Amino acid sequence: MKKLYALILALTMVVSMSACKGGQVSPTQNETASGAVVSGKEASNPASSLASVPAASSNSDQKKVASEEIAKIDQPKTANSKAVANLNKGTYTVKEESYSYKNDNNAFTATYPVLSGKIPNVDKINATIKSTAMKTINSMGTSKKKNKTTVRVSGEVAYEGKNFISIGFNEYVKVSTPKAKPTRTLRVVNINLNTGTVLSTNDLIVKNDALCKTLESVRGQLSGDVAPYITADVIKSALDSGAVYFSKYGVGFGLQVNKPDQRLIKLVLTYEQMKPYMTNNEIWKNFK
Repeated sequence: MKKLYALILALTMVVSMSACKGGQVSPTQNETASGAVVSGKEASNPASSLASVPAASSNSDQKKVASEEIAKIDQPKTANSKAVANLNKGTYTVKEESYSYKNDNNAFTATYPVLSGKIPNVDKINATIKSTAMKTINSMGTSKKKNKTTVRVSGEVAYEGKNFISIGFNEYVKVSTPKAKPTRTLRVVNINLNTGTVLSTNDLIVKNDALCKTLESVRGQLSGDVAPYITADVIKSALDSGAVYFSKYGVGFGLQVNKPDQRLIKLVLTYEQMKPYMTNNEIWKNFK
């Protein structure tokens, strides 16, 4: 009888252990490829889980990824009423055209806006816009390259006014050699549509130490890993070669910096903040 009780007890323990082992993952849970378990709700909505964040190999990498996700938190969000009132309302139209060339290790693409309508010197203006978009591609030429060379240019109208247009070109260049790193550049063209004149940064902006300090004061627009490095002195050294563009929210500055690494940053000042740094150029009448 004692042997029978012992056998029954042993069988009971085996069944209990099997039930516990089988219940480690409930029907409402899924196991990810990395072995982490997330709830059914998170698995069906990756945006709410860590799956939406690029993989990181360590805690320090995860912190870096997280800091890079914090961007543009203090960008101006209220449109300038004068800028809105002076938007193009049918005087001219804008359409996108594209260029593509892939051959002999060249991979070139570019998009740029083309204007048509009641604009003086429209052909000259369109030629200027296209040449700005194609600047790097034209300089490289289509001759056969030893290494694969990629150039991608994306043109976008930042401000489309009745008599003024501001166009930005985001450019990506990569030469496929072992140590080469891709470069990213913002090129801008600002044009007085009444005269067809291309306006330089010096035509539009009073560059001085106070401007650099004001730009430093809005560095909260940048990600947390970059902002501490963007001082007034860094801005001053980058300002001459920087790009200035306009929108209905304010004036943007695209600046190439070397700290914490080489990259393009963008800072935006409202038109109210820009008042001390406006030249007497007539295009400012659109914004003040």
